Amino acid sequence: MNDRRTREPSIDRESYQGSYQGSYQGSYQSSYRGCLGRHRRRLQIGLLWIGLLFAFPGSASPQSSTDGEGMLFRFGVTAGGIGLVGLSFEFRWGNQSVDVNLATFTLKEMSLAVTGKQYFGGGEVQPFLGVGLWNVTALSRADGENTGASLVLRMPVGADWNFAGRHFLGGSIAVNEGVWIRRADPQDDTPLRRRPIPLPGFYYRMSP
Repeated sequence: MNDRRTREPSIDRESYQGSYQGSYQGSYQSSYRGCLGRHRRRLQIGLLWIGLLFAFPGSASPQSSTDGEGMLFRFGVTAGGIGLVGLSFEFRWGNQSVDVNLATFTLKEMSLAVTGKQYFGGGEVQPFLGVGLWNVTALSRADGENTGASLVLRMPVGADWNFAGRHFLGGSIAVNEGVWIRRADPQDDTPLRRRPIPLPGFYYRMSP
């Protein structure tokens, strides 16, 4: 009887540990699979958006923005969007383009966004939609900290106005959703908030 009584607690402890480990591993694996599923769905949506974006022909209207001259290069300044102020460089073929935007909010970080865009129509005002990636990187870090960085999926919708000759004004609202983050504090494992955030942006561009 004494042996039975002394063994019972150990049996209960082992069964509890096994139950706890099984429950923890099951919940961890379920969370991991769910995270992978969300990433996979976002990737599929992004690829579908890119396919739809560039499925339209470059000459979506009888009057193309480049008038058959090949690539049109435009550069200018931006306000809002991925930074308080920034520079924009756009490479445009017909009604499609790749926009490279470099900006900052506080001069303590640098934002870089590369966005594919599709324009519609051939008049002075052309609506557009796009999809791209936005990277934000801290320019400094304290001892023992990581260099903070993040990657954001962005989908802008806006309009471009050719108001005089080779001068253009434009504005857009981009829906942004975080896809990856590296926090400055190595001990900070707070999950990334995956909530779409709309941000307005404006620009002035000119073509040389």
